[in-house]
Amino acid sequence: MTDIIRKSQQRDPKTLENCKKNFLPEKYLEKYLKVADNMSEPVMKNVTFSICANALSKGLPTDGMRILYLYGTGSSEMLSQKSVKFLKKYYPQVRLLCKKGMGHAELFCYYPQEWITAVDAFLAEK
Repeated sequence: MTDIIRKSQQRDPKTLENCKKNFLPEKYLEKYLKVADNMSEPVMKNVTFSICANALSKGLPTDGMRILYLYGTGSSEMLSQKSVKFLKKYYPQVRLLCKKGMGHAELFCYYPQEWITAVDAFLAEK
């Protein structure tokens, strides 16, 4: 992630094209670049850790806990699969929703209504 932010700050054409293609609608590109331009190295690292760190631990009580994990296979598939294995092992009640071929946050960014429908359906389950 820090490399992506650094290359975005440098306006690397390939990086920006991949951003638009995989997870950032073009209409938000200028806003993203304004944010990226103001990120220092420590901020970049904090953002990366907040996105990539596994905040769930093995020792949490699971009674009544409900988890919906939405993920894609288009980018960062290895990280997604590690998360799936972790969640299945320690939280067997997890509901998995895989979108084949979609990148990280692509469902949320490009198909927000479908994302909302999936989350609403999960929340409505008893």
